[in-house]
Order: sequence, then structure tokens, then C-alpha cells
Amino acid sequence: MTQLAASYGYPALALIMLAAAAGVPLPVPVAALLVAAGALSAQPHGPSWALLALCGIPAAAAGHSLDYWLGRAGSPLVTRWMRRLERHIGGMTLHGSRSGRWTGGPLLIFLTRWTLTALASPVAALAGVARLPYRAFLAAEVAGEAIYVCGLLALGRFLGPALPRDGLFSPTFWIAAVVIAAIVLGVTALLPRLWRRLRAGGLAG
Repeated sequence: MTQLAASYGYPALALIMLAAAAGVPLPVPVAALLVAAGALSAQPHGPSWALLALCGIPAAAAGHSLDYWLGRAGSPLVTRWMRRLERHIGGMTLHGSRSGRWTGGPLLIFLTRWTLTALASPVAALAGVARLPYRAFLAAEVAGEAIYVCGLLALGRFLGPALPRDGLFSPTFWIAAVVIAAIVLGVTALLPRLWRRLRAGGLAG
């Protein structure tokens, strides 16, 4: 997968991002691919960091938009995704969610773009089931994807000069990894409390 992206450049990255966001299983984690692409952008004659971001963000948003419209259309795939959500976030109910008044939805969409990304597709489908206005969905989607894509590309670019010299033994690599892990774990720890507030508010309404 990384060889495909390196060989075909920006279109390949966009295609991979779109497929991953739409829920297609891939042999390589997208996060690793973005870090690698960011590292390449730091090398002489490497790809443009800005163009990588401009390819990745819209492609990911398009893939999750497909999930949104599948949910809105009532696709059978949505039932399986709802079960995945129930396993990860207990006690979810769609009662009263078809009114389009899922007030906590945009915040949950935003958070699952860059934390607990395994839930990104199911949450996008749920937004469609709940008939969250597409403009609200897209705004939260693009904001969250910008953090995810730009953050990983920036990490790769930051590590790019050190990795060829020191590899995984680079202190910079491990410092960056610890900081990112702490941020992700901190936000993830807040999600159960956030979900209880969402259930008591938007989804119950």
C-alpha cells in the first residue's frame, strides 16, 4: 500500500483515504501511511506537504459522506455498524433521532475523526440515520479530518530528517509518540462522559 502511494502519488493517496473512510478494509493503517507521506515530504524532491493535506482531507470527507448517505438511505450496512457502536459505546438508542435534532452529533462526529477512528464510519452512518443536516455533518467532518490528516502529516515531516539517520531509536520519534499517545488517551477518556451527556440530550430528544 505504501509502495502504491509512493508510485502514483497524490491520486493514490486520495483513493486510499476515500476507501478507508468509506469502511473498506486496507492492509496498511492509514495513520502509518500519512506519517510516511509526511516524512517523505521532508526529503529533497519529496511530495508537497500542502498538496498531501489538500488531497487527504477532501478524500476522507468524501468517504465518510458516502457512509452518511448510506445511513440516510437506510442501507443494510447500517445495522452492522450500529452493532459496532453498541459494543464500543454501550446503551445507544436511536429513539427520536430521525427528527434531525441530534444536537450533540456534530461534536461526536468531530471527535471520532481523530480519536477512536474505528467508529468514524458508524458515526457517519448514524448521522445519516438521524437526518442530521448535511451541512452540519460536513463542517464537523472537515474540521476533524483536518486535525487527523494534518497532525499525522506534520508528525511525519517532523520526524522525517531524523528517521533515516537514527531510525526507531531517534529520541525525537519516541518523544513525539508519547505526546501524541497522551493527547489521544486523554480525549478518549473523556468520551464516555461526553456520550452520557449526548444520550441525555440530543439522542433522547
